[in-house]
Amino acid sequence: MGLDKLNLTIYEPPDTGLLEEVAYIQEKDRNKIYKYFCNLGPIQFMWKPHKYGPEMNEKMAYTKVDCSPKYFSCFQELMDCVQKYFLASNLISLNRFTISRVDVKADIENIPLDIVLARLFLKGSRRDSLRTSYGSIYLGKAPMTRIYDKLNELKHREKEGADLTEWEKQVLKDEKHITRFEVEIKRPGLDLEQLVKDPESLVSYLERLEFYDFEDDENVTATGGLQFLLRNTTRSFRKALDAFRTEDLKQQIREKYLAGVATWFDNKSRIIDDVPF
Repeated sequence: MGLDKLNLTIYEPPDTGLLEEVAYIQEKDRNKIYKYFCNLGPIQFMWKPHKYGPEMNEKMAYTKVDCSPKYFSCFQELMDCVQKYFLASNLISLNRFTISRVDVKADIENIPLDIVLARLFLKGSRRDSLRTSYGSIYLGKAPMTRIYDKLNELKHREKEGADLTEWEKQVLKDEKHITRFEVEIKRPGLDLEQLVKDPESLVSYLERLEFYDFEDDENVTATGGLQFLLRNTTRSFRKALDAFRTEDLKQQIREKYLAGVATWFDNKSRIIDDVPF
């Protein structure tokens, strides 16, 4: 659906009585920002800042809600779930929720990570910001881009006993190779109402991804990447690269994100009892 994480903050207190009825409430020590934590699976509630002095704690948002959009068929379903755990007698307006983090994503099938690595650079960042770790590619820090094999990640999570969505189970069953392009955006300066009105605006973070054009040697030289690329430009590797042309790949990433968020924000809610907890 185009979003992988959606973390919110608000000054409204949660309904702790209801949270106690449905889940276990943990009390955290002072090295954590929030004193109380309650894990509901697809969403986690944290409330009552206590890490800093009284004056600083008082200024901070009282409640933080971390959401995993993938467990909800649409935005309305997620918000129906979040809203019911607050004490407010009426629905809380969306502009009172501030976005503390949102991750945008696009999934492209059957593109090897070594092809991505050979072509990839990030607009506006240092070339040495690109790094790899445990089969994932990372670029930049704030925001941070991560590119990885989704199938390998799901296999690892399955071994760890993690709860998987129906889509994730199907990917495992079909052994479908999917490369995920994901950008972690902290404090984007948006409230929830602004995100709902214009989720397409976040595609600009994915559009910072650029890909060296092997089909245009003059362009490669101009971007300063020719020496780096020559290590990976054997004839067989060039043939593989031809299957993923620069402009085609950029367009696929853009279209995947836009189609995902359009569907997720426009869909109507199922019955809330269908949501897994």
